Amino acid sequence: MVVGRQIPTWTAGLLSVALVFPAVSGVSAQAPPPPPAASGAVPAAPGSYAVPPPPAPRYPAAPNLNPSVAPETNPESEAIAQLRIPADVATRLRVLSADLNTLAARGGGSITDGVFSIVTGGVLIGLGVVFSSQNDLGFLAPQFYVFGSVSVGRGLIDVLVVPDPSDVMLEYGHMPMTSVDEVKARLRFGETGLEDLAYRSRLARLLDGGLNLGAGATLIGLTLSANDSDNPNPNRTASLIMGVLGATTLGLSGAVSLLSSSDAERRWEAYSGLRDRLGQERALRRARQTRPAQTISFVPVVTPELAAGIVTVRF
Repeated sequence: MVVGRQIPTWTAGLLSVALVFPAVSGVSAQAPPPPPAASGAVPAAPGSYAVPPPPAPRYPAAPNLNPSVAPETNPESEAIAQLRIPADVATRLRVLSADLNTLAARGGGSITDGVFSIVTGGVLIGLGVVFSSQNDLGFLAPQFYVFGSVSVGRGLIDVLVVPDPSDVMLEYGHMPMTSVDEVKARLRFGETGLEDLAYRSRLARLLDGGLNLGAGATLIGLTLSANDSDNPNPNRTASLIMGVLGATTLGLSGAVSLLSSSDAERRWEAYSGLRDRLGQERALRRARQTRPAQTISFVPVVTPELAAGIVTVRF
C-alpha cells in the first residue's frame, strides 16, 4: 500500500501556469543552443549594428567675386624664377620694395597741409597786428608774429621740399620685369627714388630745424626789445614769461629736428650698407672663381745613396 503526500493547491497552480505559458506564447521551452567552441570563428555582428565612420569634412572653395581680375602675384619672385636673377640683385629688389611700401604707407608731404599751414600763419600774423595796437594785449604781438611766420615757413617746406613717397612707389610697382634689362632698370629706379626721398627728407628736416631755432632767437629779441627801459610795459612780467616759454619751445623743436634723422634717411643708409656688403661678397666670389687652382704633386726620387721625396708646388 503506497501512501502519497497531497500537493498543496497553490503549488499545483504554479506548476500548471509554468507548463502552459510557453505553449501559449509560442516560445519554445527548449534550452538555447550552446555557444560555439573556443576554436571556432566568432560570428560577425549583424549589418544593422555596424556604425559607418563619419564622412570627411569638405569645405567649398572660396568664390572668385571678380573673375576678370587675376590673383595677385609677386613680380620679384616670378622674375627670379624665370630670369634666374642673381641672389644679391633679388635681395636688393625685395628690400627696395619693402622700404618704398613702408614709406608710401606712412605718407609724406601734402599740398593741402602746406596750404593750411600758410593760411594759419597769415591769420596769426594778422592777429599780431591787431594786438600790437592795444595796450593791454600788446605784449602778445611778438608771439603771434613769430609763430605765424613759423607756420608760413613750414607750409612752404611741405609744399616745395617734403617728398611724397607714394608717387615713387606707384611708378616702381608698375615697372615690368620680363627681361634682364628691365630688371636692371627697375633696380636703378628704385635706388634713385629711395636716395631722392632720403635727400629731400634731410633737406626738409634741416630747414625746419633751422627755422625753429631762428624763430626762437627772434622771439627772444622781440620780447627784450619790447620790455626795455625806454618802452615801459605794464605787463612786463607776463611778456617775459610768454617770450621765454615760446622761445624755449621753438628751440627744443628745432634741436630735435636737427639731431634726429627721418625714416627715409635711415632706410637709405641701411640699404646703402646692404648694397656695399653684397657687392663685396660678389667680388670675392668672382675672385675665387677666376683664381687659378693650386696643385701639389709628389715625385719620388730613388738614388743608390738615398731615397727622398721632392714636393713640387705649382701655382
